[in-house]
Amino acid sequence: MTRRYQLGLIFALAVLVFVVGLGRRDIIASHEARVAQTAREMAESGWPWGAAAVWVRPLYVVRPQGMVRLEPREGEPPIAVNPWMIPIFNGQVRLQKPPLPYWCAAIVFRIAGETPWGARIVPAVMGLVATFLMYDLARLLMGRRAAWAAGMVWVSSYFVPQEYRKAMADPYLAFFTLGCVWGWVKGSGVGGQGSGGEGLRVRGQGLGKYVLLFYVSLLGGLLAKGPVIFVHLGIALGAFHFFYRRRVPGRVGVHLIGVLVVLGLGLPWPVYVLRNVPGAVELWRYESVGELADNVENAREWWFYWPDLLFLAVPWTPVWLAGLGWPRVRRRRRLWFPVAWYLLTVVFFSFSNLKKDAYLLPVMPAMVLMVTQVIVGMTAWTRRRRRGWAEVLWKVQGALVVVLAAVLVFLLIVKGPDRGTIREFLKFFRHFHAGSFESSAGNIAAAVVAVVVAVAAVVLERSGGVRLRLAGLAGAYAVLFAMLVQFYMTPKDNGNSPRPLAAAMVREASAPGCTLFDLNLPDPVRFYLPRGVKYDPGARCVIVAVENRKRKSLPAVFQGRMESVERVVPNESAEADDLAIFRVRLNPPGASPTNSPSASP
Repeated sequence: MTRRYQLGLIFALAVLVFVVGLGRRDIIASHEARVAQTAREMAESGWPWGAAAVWVRPLYVVRPQGMVRLEPREGEPPIAVNPWMIPIFNGQVRLQKPPLPYWCAAIVFRIAGETPWGARIVPAVMGLVATFLMYDLARLLMGRRAAWAAGMVWVSSYFVPQEYRKAMADPYLAFFTLGCVWGWVKGSGVGGQGSGGEGLRVRGQGLGKYVLLFYVSLLGGLLAKGPVIFVHLGIALGAFHFFYRRRVPGRVGVHLIGVLVVLGLGLPWPVYVLRNVPGAVELWRYESVGELADNVENAREWWFYWPDLLFLAVPWTPVWLAGLGWPRVRRRRRLWFPVAWYLLTVVFFSFSNLKKDAYLLPVMPAMVLMVTQVIVGMTAWTRRRRRGWAEVLWKVQGALVVVLAAVLVFLLIVKGPDRGTIREFLKFFRHFHAGSFESSAGNIAAAVVAVVVAVAAVVLERSGGVRLRLAGLAGAYAVLFAMLVQFYMTPKDNGNSPRPLAAAMVREASAPGCTLFDLNLPDPVRFYLPRGVKYDPGARCVIVAVENRKRKSLPAVFQGRMESVERVVPNESAEADDLAIFRVRLNPPGASPTNSPSASP
């Protein structure tokens, strides 16, 4: 398999897992909705240089129950802001995250319309481009064979495309972190020869441009998620210099230019915010350093990440486990670089109060390098007929293809709202009967394709050369992931979509004398509401969406005025938030409620 075909196959798989079907799934999660809705506010104000001002009330720092928030102060007059400079989310200033993800989504919205695809396409393309940064980083550190393996592992690791297909700040941070590491290593003049990285050599002059790319990526990371990128880079580059014993790349002048680029392009936005939003410094401190100190909102135990590491490496978990001890087996100092990068990052973020798996996305290149080191060694040992445990690992990975294909087939063809759970999976084999199958021809066809892919991967794993063996396994993993997303996850998520609920609310609110109560709505519902829908405090018929588990307490603003409460849309399509729509008829202000029902509908 020539290098051209290798790159072509990697590119095709990257397009499949990162880009295909990106807009078919509706936005149902709050973290995506907040990015999309903020970008929507920007886009609808016009382009930045001619944006219509939005009136908002100035915010001040408050500490309700020990948590820091920016909230409006009663009696303060509103101020006019440019949504591109001061992000706006549902009529409030949103400064919890820097603006780059909002800017990117808003630009796409202006050009291609306000859709889930528009909110996700930039991080998805970043994931695709990161495939080739990963390819070249592995080539620099371990040679061409490792480059091919790293590219295939990157596109077939489930956690990587799963996160890059979301409209969040974490994919931006992960992409720019990888760009920084790649630019720094490339600028150091490292060139790998062999799986151990031996025979390092300086590749000549003209490396300063890669150091400048490091600073450009650093700027992007700062504008995407703030100073947390310094933590990731400090660990990654510190481990690189310790184990590779390289000097700082580039001349002093190159670094000065890079610093000026970062300061010149990165400082204007925070300076503008500090001059126009009181209390911004306190909120930024709470969202960054505060996560290690006083920010205990959604805090998790210190060990939260460690069990999840097995999931983050799927489907390469067996090889990743071997990678933890691989440097000890080969007795090469440089092989400890990705292991130290990975483990030290996990240790650091274990001390953070707020923990999410997405926070570890920037360290996934280290996981890929760990797996790549073992694959290159397994390949070399297999060629020398020294099979041993290396052959056992290949067999385990081949068996995993069969297991994943079987799980996918089960998810696609078995009926029931609980399909997909381990309990139901086991119950299916205990109580097999014809009525257990879905009738969808599309699902059955997809299940057949999954079986064919698994069989092809096993055949290549057993009889193909080492490159075809890796291509079969990684290609099968990538195809199974794409099928899982397109034929199972997307229909399931769309079944919980808030889009029908938002349409029903607008339809009910269009009746004469009715208004839509748009306060305290879940974020995904807001994204699907048309712009310009506002609550009319004077209306006596109000359409309200309330979570079923909290419906005993309709908004307090209605208490004492309710004449009747009627559930008009028993929404069955928004199970994620378990919402239902109610029509609340109110007595005139100041009138005594003669027939006021209980607060419980």
